[in-house]
Amino acid sequence: MSASDNETTSPHHTQAQFTQTHWSVVLAAANQQMPAAQDALEKLCQTYWYPLYAFLRREGHGPEDAKDLVQGFLAQLLAKGRLQSVHPAKGRFRSFLLACLTNYAHNERDKADASKRGGGHAPIPIDALTAEEHYGAEPMDIPDPAKIFERRWACILIEQVLQQLKVQCERDGKAELFETLHGYLTGEAERGGYAEAAAKLQTTEGAVRVAASRLRADFRELLYREVARTVDNPADVEAEISYLFALFGR
Repeated sequence: MSASDNETTSPHHTQAQFTQTHWSVVLAAANQQMPAAQDALEKLCQTYWYPLYAFLRREGHGPEDAKDLVQGFLAQLLAKGRLQSVHPAKGRFRSFLLACLTNYAHNERDKADASKRGGGHAPIPIDALTAEEHYGAEPMDIPDPAKIFERRWACILIEQVLQQLKVQCERDGKAELFETLHGYLTGEAERGGYAEAAAKLQTTEGAVRVAASRLRADFRELLYREVARTVDNPADVEAEISYLFALFGR
């Protein structure tokens, strides 16, 4: 899980050139004003394809049909000239994507030949077997397809933030600290129980408590920055973060 100003899935040279919000990625790709825009948009598609796939599966589509629909939708999204009608005031990026996918799926409903979706071109490789493994682990007590999509969005966002924090810690010579304490950020470790971590790090519980607090602050900063990239209005960031954790009952 990772987050900083850059996409964790993009090459370092692209990260250095392209640090705009998700909306800026879409708008730049639509206007073809930046050489890195189309590449950055493709990286975003790689991030979001599974949440879209999970949405379609919960909507009742079979694995192959869901895969074909997602690939066709992403091919359309990446096609030149397909984003000309996009405007900045679109609210949440994930809501924009979901609305576009829903419209695309409805338009494709009457088309019998799935191989024509995306013109036979698969711009984002989708591993259907892996996708089904992930989908099989989704909670079945959430019938709403949109909620499944949002939970996957939240998981991926947090994974990206954690990955970026890991890289940051490794750069600062704190790789062992991160590996020992990252569970306190995700709820995998019991908050406040620092004796085991202190023994592993060969330090005091008090020192570990301070280190964990600083790590949480860094995590929160990176998360804030990443969420800010997905909304049009900066005033919505705190509400988005609260909603993100509410998706997990936290």
